Amino acid sequence: MNQTSPGTIAVFGANGYFGTMAVEDILSSTTSEILAVTRRRPFLSPSERIRSALADLADAAQLRGVLTPDIRIAVNCAGPFHGRPSPLPLICI
Repeated sequence: MNQTSPGTIAVFGANGYFGTMAVEDILSSTTSEILAVTRRRPFLSPSERIRSALADLADAAQLRGVLTPDIRIAVNCAGPFHGRPSPLPLICI
């Protein structure tokens, strides 16, 4: 497999079921660094390619604080996925 790096990838909900799978897949298929974003506690499995940040999807100021210019891709694995508005898509644009 061709290992590529699009830059730093932020994974929201990194401690959850889908977030953990996304982090594992990114680590195995790219050379990218990962910003593991969680709401309450730091990422459970840090490594030299993974750094951790705390942010709530409902808090625009916190999201702006973690979405620094080095973030090239944002992956949202934080639920619930309906009925809860989040400023994340607008901040990413």
